[in-house]
Amino acid sequence: MRRIRFTPLRALAVALAASACAAPPAGLRPVSSATRASSPSELCATILRDPRAAAADQALGKLLATWAHQSAAGRAPLCDGALVFDAAEPGSFAPDYFDALGPADAFAVRDLPRHRREGIGVAMVGLRRNRQLVPIEAHYPPEAITRAISAVAERGEDGAVRVRLIDSLHHEEALVGGKLQPLAADFTVPFAALLARTAELSASRFAGFSSEHPTRAEQLYLMEPYDARKTPVLLVHGLASTPLAWAALTNAIWGDADLRRRYQVWHYLYPTSAPFLYSARALLGGESAGELPPLVVIGHSMGGLLAKTLVTDSGDTVWRTGFTRLPSELHGDPEDIATVSDILEWRPRPFVRRVIFVATPHRGSDFAGNALGRIGDAIAGVPPEFVALYSRIGAANPGAFAPTLQRELLEGSLTSIDTLVPSHPLLPVLNALPFASGVSVHSIIGDRGASGPLAASSDGIVPYASSHLDGVASEKVVHAGHSMLRDTDTIAEILRVLALP
Repeated sequence: MRRIRFTPLRALAVALAASACAAPPAGLRPVSSATRASSPSELCATILRDPRAAAADQALGKLLATWAHQSAAGRAPLCDGALVFDAAEPGSFAPDYFDALGPADAFAVRDLPRHRREGIGVAMVGLRRNRQLVPIEAHYPPEAITRAISAVAERGEDGAVRVRLIDSLHHEEALVGGKLQPLAADFTVPFAALLARTAELSASRFAGFSSEHPTRAEQLYLMEPYDARKTPVLLVHGLASTPLAWAALTNAIWGDADLRRRYQVWHYLYPTSAPFLYSARALLGGESAGELPPLVVIGHSMGGLLAKTLVTDSGDTVWRTGFTRLPSELHGDPEDIATVSDILEWRPRPFVRRVIFVATPHRGSDFAGNALGRIGDAIAGVPPEFVALYSRIGAANPGAFAPTLQRELLEGSLTSIDTLVPSHPLLPVLNALPFASGVSVHSIIGDRGASGPLAASSDGIVPYASSHLDGVASEKVVHAGHSMLRDTDTIAEILRVLALP
């Protein structure tokens, strides 16, 4: 029988975490304008007089914002049909794709550096509810779909003015007036507009750890439309966290002209209470994994241990740490046996070319075994699917679990905290697995600056001795604590590694 968890403590912890974490990591506020509001007819006159004038760009932004807020049934042709939308170009949007459009300069950003690109047209933000109208939208954040837009107006040979809503992340420049020109863009305002809608996700970072039934299952999220020209950079968060931890880095990647041309950002969300190998089973797994392009994976803390399964070969050593019998010798539902095999047996993914470990406890953390860790263990909500899986396997195969794990697996009490205790039998086995040939491995390790040698230092949670790996392509020690993902030196080092060939 599974041991009874400390339910009152868990309930209190969830309530405190929800109140403390409800604020998103960034937001927007409108910028008030002291100028007189122009009528649609005045805006049209300004645009039609000279579509490429600076005043026309400002007028276009205001006109599109007014037009987009009208109901679809009530939208009249723009400027009596003198303005015509053109969405034929790849990487451009039809105007009815968005529920709202607005000039980026109409907003101020809170808590994020603002990244802009100078150029022609007007930088705008497009927003729509994620209705999952097409399959790809299931891989976009459910809070909203926001896009950085470069709106460009140009007079055609027929006299009509053509308006293009161009994806600013897809195109750095566009052909206007017969020559390629850089596009005006704001990359931070659209992201901040999304972050401002993530209060529920922010509050769930602890609930995803403490609840047995988290509201969000594991999911890979694309932060921009898929672009075959760009290398995905997959960000995997740590314990009791969410992809919101990567807000500053995501914004920094989009703010770097070279990196936003080379990379597209993906986030992986997963409930963090189960042992990390259970959470890792769905990370880039499934039938479509063989179709993935080359990519970079960055994992923070326990997320680094998930990432490690993508670039190592378990052979049967991990399996033998948990079981006394091979998979072929087990009885029971073949699907259950296959699931456990997926958890404990894996091969390196050939499409992962580079991995960056950030504050990763390769050899565990003493915090997992101390009083605070035991409190965390008490409130961890282990998914019932995990508990039921091993219960069925154990019932059908008495004595099949290794003695060191038998009690926890039979009781359903093995948590992510347990597997981070330095003495856990899985950690030395995982740490001995070699990295796949051809994978570039990088480490970023925190040091809070306590006196003493580097080898004895710590980020406050994970000691240097646990994060350090021999023979990596690079190791950077930053003066930061464990929650270092907003630290400027951490971000700078990640950008440096991403800029490598």
